[in-house]
Amino acid sequence: MLEDDVDDAELIQQVITRARLDGEFCLEQDRQGFIESLQTFKPDIILSDNLLPQFDATEALEITRQFSMHLPFILVTGTVSEEFAANVIRMGADDYILKDRPARLPTAITAAITRRRSEAAIKQSEEVRQLIMMSALDAIICIDPAGLVMTWNLQAEKLFGWKEEEMIGKRLSETIIPERFREKHEKGLKNFRHSGKGRMLNTVLEVAGLHKSGREFPIELSITLVNQHGNEFFCGFIRDISERKKAEQDILTMNEQLRTLSSHLQRIREEESTRISREIHDQLGQQLTVMKMDASWMTKRVKDVDRAMFERGEGLIKMMDETIKTVRRISEDLRPSLLDEMGLGPAIEYYLQEFGKSYGITTDVKGNFEGLELPDTTRSGLYRVVQEALTNVARHAQAKNVTVTFQKYDDRLVIIVQDDGVGFEIKDAVSKKTLGLLGMRERVAMMGGTYEITSFVGKGTTVSVSVPVQEA
Repeated sequence: MLEDDVDDAELIQQVITRARLDGEFCLEQDRQGFIESLQTFKPDIILSDNLLPQFDATEALEITRQFSMHLPFILVTGTVSEEFAANVIRMGADDYILKDRPARLPTAITAAITRRRSEAAIKQSEEVRQLIMMSALDAIICIDPAGLVMTWNLQAEKLFGWKEEEMIGKRLSETIIPERFREKHEKGLKNFRHSGKGRMLNTVLEVAGLHKSGREFPIELSITLVNQHGNEFFCGFIRDISERKKAEQDILTMNEQLRTLSSHLQRIREEESTRISREIHDQLGQQLTVMKMDASWMTKRVKDVDRAMFERGEGLIKMMDETIKTVRRISEDLRPSLLDEMGLGPAIEYYLQEFGKSYGITTDVKGNFEGLELPDTTRSGLYRVVQEALTNVARHAQAKNVTVTFQKYDDRLVIIVQDDGVGFEIKDAVSKKTLGLLGMRERVAMMGGTYEITSFVGKGTTVSVSVPVQEA
C-alpha cells in the first residue's frame, strides 16, 4: 500500500481482512521505499493513494508498469474528479476506489489480480507460441477460411522468400502456389466455406511450391484444422523436399543402371553358356564318341586273345558311356538344346520330367505356349526362373508334388510353380535376403514383368511370374 495516512491504511487492511482475502501487507509512503519494495516484497497488487509527500499515483503507476506490465494497480483515494480517474485508468490502472466507499475494494482486488494473471498467462503463451513458430524447423503458415495468411514464421520466409509483413493478409494463391494449381486451391477453399466438405486434415501431401523468384520446387505439406474460440482456420507445416526428391531420383537412376548392367551381364552369360554348351556337345561329345568306337574296336580284337585286357576294355567303354552322359547333362545345364530347337514349353516339360526322376517328386504341367512369340532373353529368363524355383523345391520344400502352370492373359504370360511342401514364413526369407529369391525377382524385373511368392508353413509355396508377350 502506498499511503501516508496510517489510519486510512489500517481501515483498508481491515476491509480486506474481513473479506477473508488472506495476505501480507507492506506499507510505503515515498518513492524510494516503493521502488525497494517492488524488488524485495514482490507484491501481487498495489493499492495507491493519489497524493503522497513529493510523490503521486500517476508516477507510481509509471514505475509499476516499468517494473511489470502485469502487476495490478488500484487507486484508493479520497474525492477525485471523474476526469482524473479516467486518465489514471487510461494510463493502465485496473480500477479506482473512493476511501469513503471501501466495500467494493475486495471484489476489485480479486478481479484485478485475476485479469492481470490471465493477461500474463496469455502473453506467456503467446511468447512461447512465437518462440516455437520462430524456432520450428518447418515453415508454418496459417490461413483463414478465405485463404488469407494469418501466420508466417521465419522458416516460411526462408523457404518462399517472402517476408512476414509482405504476406500477412495476402492470398496464398497469389504468391506461393504455382499458377496451374491456383484454381484447384481456390475451389477447395470455396467448397469448404460453403459445405464444410473436402477437409484434407492431418494428411501429408507432396505438392509444388513457388518461390518469390518464380522458381518451383517440391514441398511436403501437412494440414491441420485449428479451432480457437469457435473460429476455425488452417495451419500448414511445410518442408522443402528437393534434396530428398533428388536423392530418390538418383537412387532410381542408379537402380536402372544396375538393372541394365545386370541384364547385359545375364545376356553375356547366356551367350557364353550357349557357346560353351555347343563346344562341349559338338567337340567333346564327338571326341568321346570316336574314342568309345575305337575302344570298342580294340576290345573286340582282344576278346579271344587276352581275357583280362578284354574286361578292362569293357570297363573303359562303360566309363566312357557315363562320361558321355555327364557331358550331355553339363551341356544341357549350360543351355538346353530344346530351348533353341523346340521353345520354352517343351524345354520346361523335359526339365520337369528329369527333375521328377532325380528327386522322386510327382510333376505335372498345365497349359501350353501355343501362339506365343518370345524373345531369346525372355525365353532364357523364364527358363532360369522355373529352374531356380524347382531347385528351391528340391533343397527346402520336402514336397511330394509340383505343378507348373502356363496361363495367357491378353498380352501377358503367367507361369505358376506350386508345390505341396513344408512352406516357410515370407518375412523370414525377406529378412535373410535369400539370393535365390532375389535372383528370380531381378530376372523377372529385367523382363519387364512382375514376380510374387506366397507361402504358408505346412501349406506349400507358390511362385507366380507374369511377363509381357506378343502374339505369334
